[in-house]
Amino acid sequence: MRDVIALRLLAGVAAGVLLNAVADHWPQRRWGAAARGMPQPLRKVFVLLAAGGAALGLQQAGQPLAAHLLHLALLFCLLLAGVMDWEQRLLPDPLLLLAAGIALLLAALRAGDPMAAVLGAGVAGGCMLAAYAGGRSYAGAHAPPALGFGDVKLAAVLGLALGVQSALPALLAGVLLAGAAALLLRVVRGQQRGVFMPYAPWLLLGALPALLR
Repeated sequence: MRDVIALRLLAGVAAGVLLNAVADHWPQRRWGAAARGMPQPLRKVFVLLAAGGAALGLQQAGQPLAAHLLHLALLFCLLLAGVMDWEQRLLPDPLLLLAAGIALLLAALRAGDPMAAVLGAGVAGGCMLAAYAGGRSYAGAHAPPALGFGDVKLAAVLGLALGVQSALPALLAGVLLAGAAALLLRVVRGQQRGVFMPYAPWLLLGALPALLR
């Protein structure tokens, strides 16, 4: 048992090293980790801990090995997406497409019918698209919206991974966490309205309990 735990932890830490390398070498926008995100050494430690925790915390009972490995790969892709959004305010399309493909394969392995996952993606993505469109209309042409279109695509990926029943409560939890974080920042730092805050990390945090099942 201890050998299995040690092996899973080692695999998670190795994945964390790889994710940090990818984040370090991903082409940066005009603001980078040092300017907008957490300090890079702190991010490296966080990613190592998060990847190791995901490898240990993921429930394997009843899953075939292939499904378990795909599930881990999905978690690592989503972790990297959260880091990219936090540091660069960007959710890269290739990363989201990779996560979507893994989620679809995982749904096919688990249930044998990926259409339920596709329905989840449509419903979750549609709800977030409505919120995105409403935010754009409310913010106007000169103010940044709270949601970006990358968040809409991320919601669709979460719908693929979780299905309708789990994705909608997870998205709601993420929206509430993001709202609480924005309110706290405004109270503590006097944050101005219209300042852009990355949304993906909070959506992923809200979905984490469901993602680990």
